[in-house]
Amino acid sequence: MLSFGDFKPFLHQIRGAQTKLIVQVQTLEQAREAVDAGVDAIVAQGAEAGGHGGTRATLPFVPAVVDIAQGIAVIAAGGIADGRGLAAALALDASGVLCGTAFFASNESLASEHAKQAALSGSGDDTERSSVFDVARGLNWPSDWNLRTMRNTFTRRWSGDIVGLRENLAEEQTRFKAASESGNMDVAAVIVGEAVDLIRSREPAQATLHRMISQAEHRLRRVGQLVEPITKD
Repeated sequence: MLSFGDFKPFLHQIRGAQTKLIVQVQTLEQAREAVDAGVDAIVAQGAEAGGHGGTRATLPFVPAVVDIAQGIAVIAAGGIADGRGLAAALALDASGVLCGTAFFASNESLASEHAKQAALSGSGDDTERSSVFDVARGLNWPSDWNLRTMRNTFTRRWSGDIVGLRENLAEEQTRFKAASESGNMDVAAVIVGEAVDLIRSREPAQATLHRMISQAEHRLRRVGQLVEPITKD
């Protein structure tokens, strides 16, 4: 999957390898470019997502991308971490979902134990988008896409003063690196989205996936029962 930049320079190589091309988009303009390029699938990422992303909310963005996609599969991303979110995405005509936060604390996740615990006790209310951790990690990330993480002491200190962070970068990078290695989540980054509210236990990723599918099936059947067929006189 390609995202956060111009995917077109890689088209020839990907097609030459006979590989499916999936492009993640955060705006309708990007979606149109993906359609024009004939990609195999489009991930419509809403701002609720953890990590880097844009500003559009998932709920209105996904169907808008579907309308543009001309039959290309659209995968919903951002704020989806259980079967209710999956069912909602399917109701928006998405072909599926892409989840990250849902599996952040799974047994297979490469996140540190300290980060997993912070996520399990965290809330979407306590996430924010900023460029603080990109600067702290020495990443020259494009300004169009900032990073959603859990809010902590480090973000509270620097999210409103990026210039100051850059001026003190050597010292703050050392502090950030030490915190990441020691598991000090008051300084280190916990990269999750607003759906962190919905993860409250450690389990295998397979269990999360199976529960999500089961919940979605139940919700879709329940919604179907609320609809009475229209009879013609």
